[in-house]
Amino acid sequence: MIRQRGKAFQAVVKYRQQVVATKTFDTYEQAVNWHDFQRDRYVNSNFVAQRGNKFMRDVVKTWLVERERDVERMTFNTDKVVLGLLPNHLLNRRMRGIEPVDLQMVIDKWGDGLKVSSVRRYADSLRAFFAWAAELGYVPDNLMDRVRLPKRRKEPHLIAPFTEAELDLVSETIGGYYGQITKVLGYSGLRWAEMRALRVKDVLFTGAYWRFNIVKSHPEGADEKPPKSGRSRTVPVAPQIQPIIVEMSKDRSRSDYLISRDGKSQIWRSRFVSGSNWDVNGHGRTIHDLRHTAACNWLMRGVPVNTVQAWLGHSDLEATNIYTSYLGMDINPGAFELLKN
Repeated sequence: MIRQRGKAFQAVVKYRQQVVATKTFDTYEQAVNWHDFQRDRYVNSNFVAQRGNKFMRDVVKTWLVERERDVERMTFNTDKVVLGLLPNHLLNRRMRGIEPVDLQMVIDKWGDGLKVSSVRRYADSLRAFFAWAAELGYVPDNLMDRVRLPKRRKEPHLIAPFTEAELDLVSETIGGYYGQITKVLGYSGLRWAEMRALRVKDVLFTGAYWRFNIVKSHPEGADEKPPKSGRSRTVPVAPQIQPIIVEMSKDRSRSDYLISRDGKSQIWRSRFVSGSNWDVNGHGRTIHDLRHTAACNWLMRGVPVNTVQAWLGHSDLEATNIYTSYLGMDINPGAFELLKN
C-alpha cells in the first residue's frame, strides 16, 4: 500500500494483516519499487510477526545459547566477541526494523580499523546469526546477503627459512626437549597443530622409509579435527630426526602423544617460546618458518615440487610455489642467459 503524505509517498508493507515495514520516499515510483521488493521478501519467507517484534539484543542471547552447543569453542568465542562489538542503537532495534544499510555501516566502521581478513571473519559471524534468524522467522531473509564486504588484498607472502646448517645450530643452542621440537618441525614441515596431535601410533617404522601419518590437527584451545586440507597424508621422518622420534616413542603406548614429556600432556606454544628463548634463539624467525625451512631444504635437495606439495598438505600447487620463487627456481636459466646477449 502507498500513501501520499504531502509531497512525499509512504510505502506500507503488510504481511498477514500486520504492518511489518514502512518507508517514505520522494517519488511514487521509488515507493512502489521498495514496497514490491519488501512484499516479496516476506511472502517467500518464514517470517513470524511476533518474533520480528523482538529486540535484537534478546534474540542474540537466544542464538548464543544454541550456538555454544553447535560449534567449536573457538568459533563460539569469536561469535560472542563480534556480537559484543555491535552498537547499542542496533541491539536495541526490533528485528523487523533492521535493514542491510544498518549492517553495512557496522562493516564499514570495522573496516576503518581492522584488517580485511578480520572484517570478513566478523562478517561471517553476523551472516551465521541472520541465517539462523531468517530460518526461525525473526527476519524475512539473511540481511547480510545484501551487505558489501571489503575485498581481500593479496599480501606478499614473506618467509624466512633456515638452512639445514642453521637449523642444526639453532636446535643445538636451544638444546634439550625444546631443541628436539625445533629440529622435528624444521625437518618434517609439520604445522604446529599437526605436531601436537601426533600419537605414537602415527609413526610408521615399517619398510625402508619411516614416515608420519598425519590424520589429525589439534589447535590450541579447540577440539581435535582433520588436517587443514581435510585429507590425511604421509610425511617422511628424515634421518636427522629419527633418533629423536625413537627416543620420544620409547616405553609409550600407541595412543600416547608423541611430542610430549610424558605422553599424556601436549606441548603449548607459549611454553615452547619461553623454554626455547625463541625471541633470541629464533633470530627473527617465526615458529611457522620452521615449516618453510623443511620445504625449502627439500627443494634444495632435489625433491620434486609436486612431492613437496603432497608432504606439506597443500591443496594446490600455487601455495607451494612460494618456495620455488623464494629460491629462484622459477627462473628459466636459458631465458635468463638470452638477456646477456
